[in-house]
Amino acid sequence: FAHSKEYIYHLLCEFLMHIWNNPSFVLFVIALLTNLLVFLRIWDFKDDIRISVPIAVYFMFYYGMSMNIGRQCLAIAVIFYFTRFLAQKDYKKFIYGLVIGFFIHVSSAVAIILLLIYLLASEKINKKMWKRMKYIALGGIVPIAYMLYRYSDYFTALKVDIGLMQVVWLGLMIFSYFPILRKYDFL
Repeated sequence: FAHSKEYIYHLLCEFLMHIWNNPSFVLFVIALLTNLLVFLRIWDFKDDIRISVPIAVYFMFYYGMSMNIGRQCLAIAVIFYFTRFLAQKDYKKFIYGLVIGFFIHVSSAVAIILLLIYLLASEKINKKMWKRMKYIALGGIVPIAYMLYRYSDYFTALKVDIGLMQVVWLGLMIFSYFPILRKYDFL
């Protein structure tokens, strides 16, 4: 069932299949974990934003995908959840989350860029910071190189085809701005 080489995902699928030998159960649990992690992280912002807006946007654009591309969505949700530690300047915990995300789906290795951007934007740039960023960049080279090697076939037959669903999502996004525009008398 789990054909990937991302070991945490493979072990999770094996474990869930031992609980209940049903692929639908596995996909349900992965979707549940994905959405739980996203909602827990959104909840962190409840005092700063209207929580209904990001939840509505999430449901419009990403909730349905979490039922289809479960492994990728779970890896993204893990990374998104662990971004809370960037704000707390607990970079080791963010890196742990990055490693977990990597072993669920290798494409999450790209999230190492989030740490570099956050450090550049929020920390005082000094010799110690440059040294820290150098180690982070060096640590990200191997997983990103592996990801590029593994997915290089996707880029050889690259063609642009946005599809009808992208047009629908764009329409939903534009429609979701109307209440905001009305509130501030732009309409």
